[in-house]
Amino acid sequence: MDSTERFIIENGLLTDYRGPGGEVTLPEGVRELGYGALGGAEITALTLPESLEELGDMAFMGLASLERIALPRGIRRIGSMAFYGCASLREIEVPEGVEEIAARAFSGCGELVRVLLPGTLREIGSGAFSGCGKLREIALPDGLEVLGQVAFTDCGALPEIALPESLRKIGDNAFNACESLTLITLPEEVEKVGYAPFAYCRAAARLRRWNPCHSALLQNCALTAVITEEPESVPAQYREALALGYAARPEKDGSSLRAKRHAEFFIEHAAALCAAAFDPPELLEYLCANRLIPPGDADAYLREAETREDAEAKALLLEYQHDLGLTRMEEARALREEEAERYGEEWMDRAMRRDPSAGVAGMRFAVEGSHRLRTALGTIAVLLEQRGAVLDTDVGPQTDYLVTDEPEGATEHHLRAARLGVPLLSEQEFRAMLGVTGDQYLDPFSISWA
Repeated sequence: MDSTERFIIENGLLTDYRGPGGEVTLPEGVRELGYGALGGAEITALTLPESLEELGDMAFMGLASLERIALPRGIRRIGSMAFYGCASLREIEVPEGVEEIAARAFSGCGELVRVLLPGTLREIGSGAFSGCGKLREIALPDGLEVLGQVAFTDCGALPEIALPESLRKIGDNAFNACESLTLITLPEEVEKVGYAPFAYCRAAARLRRWNPCHSALLQNCALTAVITEEPESVPAQYREALALGYAARPEKDGSSLRAKRHAEFFIEHAAALCAAAFDPPELLEYLCANRLIPPGDADAYLREAETREDAEAKALLLEYQHDLGLTRMEEARALREEEAERYGEEWMDRAMRRDPSAGVAGMRFAVEGSHRLRTALGTIAVLLEQRGAVLDTDVGPQTDYLVTDEPEGATEHHLRAARLGVPLLSEQEFRAMLGVTGDQYLDPFSISWA
């Protein structure tokens, strides 16, 4: 512990420290830290007294060796540039009672990773955390009202941020160039929005309902998705981002009212959203698997795939059109073979087995549909075995076709087949491949058991 002789204190104000540094404990009775009171000292750890009420401007500025500090609960304000340039500080907990973090208070703390803010905080000043390039964990508390300009500019490691509903004002370029930012949660309303708070960010925006302030908040932000409970509220220029947000939702089973609203909106605007449906690829797969592309728009999607020279997407859309009765499966198979050449011999072998002209030997089928079809599974298994093929109990990666007499139904088997790239085969097409006619394969007495 440092001797009190090393501290210059006047009426509770610490004006100077003349010790060697290292681990330092300030004496009780200090109520305020003066301008640059500890500047330049080689302090690695600092314990502050409970009597302290305010951290003055530049109180710890330039303490490049400071690694840890415990702030007392009595302080109400952290002064301007209080921790400016504390390059070794990795974590800070701002105690309850603090109402303001002044301008550039933590600016340039290049090693700062984690910040805990109190519920009493009302204002974060201009540039308060700017240049904290490793900052990853910070939650803006409910009750925060003012976020100053460039407050978090160049926080390049920050993955997400949620603006609280209490926020009334956000300054220019508050989160400018936060290049790792992937998710921004927006409040319903912000009274005063500065210029492009999220400029040069690339992120998804999550909000309950789109309001005019959101357009200002997201100016010059490259939106990767819009996730909202009320998609009809989103302006036309953000519909592509809305389409991507639709696929990003966790509710992908279509069971919730929220999912239903998204589905209805997407179907209504499917043609306008066409270009957005190819990036990421999972979105197009999801739209096809859930039959969200209206038949009248299917050709537009197919033309977009051709323009992009995306053979896999074109094959997926041809299969989708086939499921809707709009095209021929043979075209899709040919494209699948083209992709097989790109992705390896195993793919090619499987694709070649899908050629109906080669018969069914070596192929695997799964069967689902009506009760009539399911009751014939035993007979079908025997017919396939006679022809050197196999009946799978479920759709899997090894399955070549899913046979169904409900081609228009989005059953669980259909969804699994879509995910695995297994094409659907109608009952009529299956009969033709087996070489049987009528109800022959439903009658066990018609089978040759030799």
